[in-house]
Formats: sequence, structure tokens, C-alpha cells
Amino acid sequence: MERTNQIFMLVICLLLALTACTKKDNLTGDNFSDVRPQSFFYQGFDLGFSFGDSIQVKGNEKVLLCGHSGAVEAVTVLHFNSLPKNFVIPESKSYQDSTWIQLSIIRKNASLRNSTVLQLYSLEQHWLEDAAHELDLNAMTPIGETFTVPDSIGLQGTVVKVPIPVEFLNQLSAAQKDSLSIGIKAVDDDTWCEMDSRSTGKGPRLAFKYQKPETKQMLSFDMLAARDSYIVNGPQSTIQADRWVINNLHPSRMYVHWLDDWSLFKDMDGNTLDEVSRKRVTINKAELIFHLKENPYYKAGVSYSLRPIWVEKDSIEIAMQLSGSDLGSAALPTTGFVRGDSMVVDITPFMQGYTNGKKPNKGIVIKSEHEMQSFGYMEFYHFTAASKKPKLRVVYTVPWL
Repeated sequence: MERTNQIFMLVICLLLALTACTKKDNLTGDNFSDVRPQSFFYQGFDLGFSFGDSIQVKGNEKVLLCGHSGAVEAVTVLHFNSLPKNFVIPESKSYQDSTWIQLSIIRKNASLRNSTVLQLYSLEQHWLEDAAHELDLNAMTPIGETFTVPDSIGLQGTVVKVPIPVEFLNQLSAAQKDSLSIGIKAVDDDTWCEMDSRSTGKGPRLAFKYQKPETKQMLSFDMLAARDSYIVNGPQSTIQADRWVINNLHPSRMYVHWLDDWSLFKDMDGNTLDEVSRKRVTINKAELIFHLKENPYYKAGVSYSLRPIWVEKDSIEIAMQLSGSDLGSAALPTTGFVRGDSMVVDITPFMQGYTNGKKPNKGIVIKSEHEMQSFGYMEFYHFTAASKKPKLRVVYTVPWL
């Protein structure tokens, strides 16, 4: 009993000690300080540009791309193996209606003039997922008629079945082929679609009903693609002075730099912090706020993910290519949905490093986490624009001792 009382009194003393160290009107401070977080906005940007980078499709992406984005085209490629031997598909309507490639469409774009129309192609080449870019697309042969993607795509995607001519599969069997490679293209410029890959479990499927000549019994073939990938053709993104463009095909990244102005850091009385005090400041939050100029992709329900990267290269004074040793480590990406016409990128660890003097401010590169994985594109108003200029917002707490 005595030991229980001692433990109870110890808990009471601990609670009293914790309560005494906190002012009731300053729950984030302490009993010896009225220090509270402060903030400022800053627009002292002095250099900003876009530049491209070369990224290869890995072949294990969760989304397959098909279509056109400006001068860049993505072509989906599929491979099916273990086809039945010596099969025949009767050319009746019931058999033709059950002969198709199934695709799970996630999202699509249609131009003002055209719907998204797909064309299947036969591909007589061997390929691997991470080397699909080596395929010769000029050697592809069209299969059957075009297929128009439905205008409305559900939130969970829409499954479509693209017909394959019976005679094409019969010719495949007659040639004793046990596998099939298919290419898929969008017919018109400025149209595209994205679809689930095999890695999601909802990838492309080949299905058809057939007979064995000796039995005439109806049998079914239905199989997920053994391999799938896509090829991206077109010019690389170039260096663009005084423009901030994020593009996933081919990737375009942004460089952002602002002049350091340490006079913005004040104490609670409005006095500019000296260097020693400023280096002890805690950065609670630092964000770059950009205003969207063009955003054809990241609409309702489509999330963006932008990652800031340290710049290590010295003396960047003009728009240029940055890669390899020019860049350092990256922070966690900022992920979210576009609301209104603005978008933020969290750079808190970068600002902390600049403020405490551990890192010189050589600028920041911002890249999309969806490079070569979607048709995403954004352009932001540059700091040289007449309106909707970007801002740096910093929330900080000064040292209290």
C-alpha cells in the first residue's frame, strides 16, 4: 500500500511539473517565453527555367500509356504466350463476338475534334519489358478495324473489349505460332489513354473461343499478357529560359532560385535577428507557391507528386541542363490534388539548411514523381510574369534562450 501511494504521488508531481512549464495561453511555448511562430512571404526570385532529362521505361510500370502528347507518342506493346496448338476458330458471329483483347482504361483525353480511337498492330519481333524502346515500330502491321474508347471513364476505370479478326488468329495457328505480340496506337493527334498494366492484376487479356479440328468441341482461351510495356518516341524536352514546365513525356523539370534576404527573420519585437540567432531558428514550414498557367491533365481525382532536389552545381547564372553530380539528395515529395489555380511544394528541410548555414542556397530542382509514367503536364506562371507571381512562404520560430 505504501509503495502504491509513493507511485501515485510521483505521478501527481510529474503532472504538476509539466503543467507548470506551460502557459495556458501559449501551449506551444513554455513558462519562460512568449515565443510564437512567425511567418513571411517573399518574392525575391532571380532565376528560373525548365530543362529536360532522358528517362527509360522500366517495364514494370503500373500504367500503360498509349497516345500523343504534343510531338511525343507512346505506343503500348503486349505479348501473349502459351497459345493453344492447332486450333481453328469458326467464322461465325458467336465466335467472332468472343474474340478480343480486354483493356482496363483508367483515364483518357480526347481532342476538341476527335474521340480517342485505337488501332491494333501485329508485332513480329522479340522484346523485353525494359528494352521495348528497341522495337522497330515501322515493322508493325495493322490488325482489323479501329476501336473508339467510350467517352465516359469510371472512377475505378472502364473495361473495354477490342475485337480481333478471327482470320488473323487462324493464320497465326496455321503458321504454328504459339505466341503473339500486339502494338496499340492512338490514331489521332492530341488523343491518348492510360490503362492498367499486368502488374496490377487488371492488365490486358487475350480471349477467344476455338475448336480442335479432331473434336469440334468448343474450348476457351483467356490469359493475362505475359509481358506489357510501352515505347515513347519523339523529341526530348529542351532547355526553356523563363518558363516553368513539368512534363512527364519526355520529362521536363524546373529550376528555381531566389536571393537570400535574412532581414526577413525577426524576433518577437520586430527586430532583425543577428546571424547567430538566425542560424538557431527553427523552420516550421517552408513552401513554394506556384500558380498554374496550363493544366490539361491534373483535374479532379488525379493527384500530382512533385519532389524538390538540392542543387550542388555552383554559379548557375543562365538556363542550362542539370544532371548527375549537379544535383544532390531529394526531400519527400509533395503529393495532393490541384485546388483552384495554385499548387505548393514543401521545401522545409531545404530552408532549414539555408537558414542555419549548413547548406548554401544554389537553387532547387523540382521534378514530377510520375516521369514517363503518365501524360501529366503543367506549366506555372514564371516570376517574370505580370501577375500570379510565385511566392516563398516561411513559418519559423526564433530561439527563446
